[in-house]
Amino acid sequence: ENKSVGDYKSYGLLAREADKGPGSREYSFKWLQSLREIIIDNVRCPVAAQEFLDYEYERDKEGNVISGYPDGNDHCIDATRYATNRIWKKKGQ
Repeated sequence: ENKSVGDYKSYGLLAREADKGPGSREYSFKWLQSLREIIIDNVRCPVAAQEFLDYEYERDKEGNVISGYPDGNDHCIDATRYATNRIWKKKGQ
């Protein structure tokens, strides 16, 4: 959000707002899935490494996969999507 970006900039950090248009969450998840590999140093970034390993589609009571990407416990993934926003945005969204 604009206020947060302004706060970060006031501390001298390079910050920009991520585009969050309709369908951007789904598109960016698909873009991440299309990558050959995502390398995360599990010693330096254990939380991010575990989050990427544990993330999976939601399932109904019968164990069937529900389409869509569950929201929650995905802060590192969201940060990755925001940081790569300018890359995947050029490719199609």
